[in-house]
Amino acid sequence: MKLHELTAHELSERLAAGEVSAVEVTEAHFERIGEVEGQVDAFLALTRDEALEQAQRDLDEAENQLKISATALTQVRKKHIRNFVAKLAEASQELAMPSASFDVRITELPRSSWTADGPHTVEFLFSPNKGEPLRPLVKIASGGEISRVMLALKSVLGDADTTPILVFDEVDSGIGGSTAMSIGSRLQELSKNHQVLAVTHLAQVAV
Repeated sequence: MKLHELTAHELSERLAAGEVSAVEVTEAHFERIGEVEGQVDAFLALTRDEALEQAQRDLDEAENQLKISATALTQVRKKHIRNFVAKLAEASQELAMPSASFDVRITELPRSSWTADGPHTVEFLFSPNKGEPLRPLVKIASGGEISRVMLALKSVLGDADTTPILVFDEVDSGIGGSTAMSIGSRLQELSKNHQVLAVTHLAQVAV
């Protein structure tokens, strides 16, 4: 049975069991809604009012199931934020960012703005030094910091990250010695499951 043919309850159970990803569940509901909308033509053999009423009922049911799964997705993501940012901070300590701290901000979206990625936006917050407030990573991190944060992020995600090619630029900016060795080791580990490209001037990183 295809994912979009399952009920919202069955999809939520599979999501909780780790059998499917949150994105797959959301895409399944979008696919179901698309099928329901496509079935309107078939209903035209009935009277116009009957066809529209049946289509609306099916669409309402699909929409309800989508909302149930969207709520489940939001809950799952919020549940794992604390553990995720703790692991990210731990990984960053070995990458010349000993005082870095992180958080994840989830912002709910209106229904019209939902996508296959979920019913909300996810924003990474970053503080490079102790005592500094958390701010959006994309706005305050330097090139080298962003590369090292991404390296830490990819290391934490492990096999769950299916991005085939990873490019790291300035990952060695302002570092050397044992930190360069740590970066090289993490890049080597990532290369087991990804094609890794690194722009660097350090032999420890290049190897």
